[in-house]
Amino acid sequence: GVVKMMDLVMEMNWNLIIIVIILSAIVAYIGDLVGMRVGKKRVSIFGLRPKSTSSIITIVSGIVIAILTLAVLSATSQTVRTAIFSMKFVQRQITELTSQLQSSRSELSDLETRLLENQQDLLSKQFQLAAVEGRLEESETRLKEIEVELKTAKDDQEKALASLASLEEERTRLDMEVNALRAESERLREGLEYVREGRIVVFAGEMIAQTVVTVNTGGRRPSPEEVTESLFIMARTNIAMRSGTDPEDVKISLEPGSMEIIRECCASDGGRVILRLIVSENTVLGETITVSVSRHESRKIYDRDHILADVGGIPA
Repeated sequence: GVVKMMDLVMEMNWNLIIIVIILSAIVAYIGDLVGMRVGKKRVSIFGLRPKSTSSIITIVSGIVIAILTLAVLSATSQTVRTAIFSMKFVQRQITELTSQLQSSRSELSDLETRLLENQQDLLSKQFQLAAVEGRLEESETRLKEIEVELKTAKDDQEKALASLASLEEERTRLDMEVNALRAESERLREGLEYVREGRIVVFAGEMIAQTVVTVNTGGRRPSPEEVTESLFIMARTNIAMRSGTDPEDVKISLEPGSMEIIRECCASDGGRVILRLIVSENTVLGETITVSVSRHESRKIYDRDHILADVGGIPA
């Protein structure tokens, strides 16, 4: 406690305090001196008695001390100036900022609630996926066991002709169980693929964009940067339409060597060249999509006005 008190005393603005004390003492002394002289000379102001005149001078001295104190504090302290001249404005700002803070806290609380709900939903989906995978694994294991049993039953059938009828019934039962398990396995596999495809945006080997590189009307071929930007814009648009996100949120990365293919096509003096963006691996929503560039020569297959089929002569 003593240390804090000493720190507080050391941090006080002693220069300002001393100036205020000196000014107050000077004004008080002058007021007292004037009052004494007025009292001795029995001077009267506004027709008042000398004693009342002395009291008025003392009051005026106190007012002057207060005014000088406020003036000195205002000249040396931004806080005092604000408290005297801008208090209502500061209070309005504090009220507005407090309201904004409460609104921001409310929005933060809503966002935290939504985040918690999304995390819980994701955890539930993960549990469901794990359960489906476990059931699929059990079904496949059981299917293998039954297939082994079926093969054993068939071997026993060949060896025991006397018990052919009972073995036929056993085989029929096993066949029905195998078919049922296969159907269950297929259903679970389809369900698993459905769950997984719900998170995968693009698959390996999928083409997500293509463009044609050729000489434009100005007699020049486009630059590698223009071709790359065109491919990326088309790819982002396609993926955004598929996943329901903004194109700006789609991240695409070129594999090493792909940019060199684009430069060669832009530098070549040949004819039309088709460039395609091919996905390198299955990619989940939110991850960076790694792509490679494949080059294909554009060849003319049909001439203009070429007849592809003639349906003449078909009876009505």
